[in-house]
Amino acid sequence: MQETIEEALAVAQALGVTLDKPALMEATFKLGETMGQAMSSMAQDILRGKRTEIDSLNGYVVRRGVELGIATPANQTLHAMVKLIEDPLPAG
Repeated sequence: MQETIEEALAVAQALGVTLDKPALMEATFKLGETMGQAMSSMAQDILRGKRTEIDSLNGYVVRRGVELGIATPANQTLHAMVKLIEDPLPAG
C-alpha cells in the first residue's frame, strides 16, 4: 500500500500538487485499520459482476505516470489485477 501512495505522490508532485506525505500515510493506514472488516465498494462491484472504478483510481495514476515519465509499478499491478477480474478470459 505504501508503494501505491508513494507513486501517486510522485505523480501529484510532478503535476505541481503538494501533499503532506506523513499525514496521507497516517490517514490511509488508520482507514485500513478502521475499515478492516468492511467490504470495499470495488469488491462489492466485482461480486455483482459490475465494472469497478479502478480506471479512475489506480489507472489514472498509471496513465499520468506514463505521460510524465514516472514509474508506477505498484499502481500498474493493482490496475492489471482488477482488470483481469473484470474481464475474465473465455472458458476453454
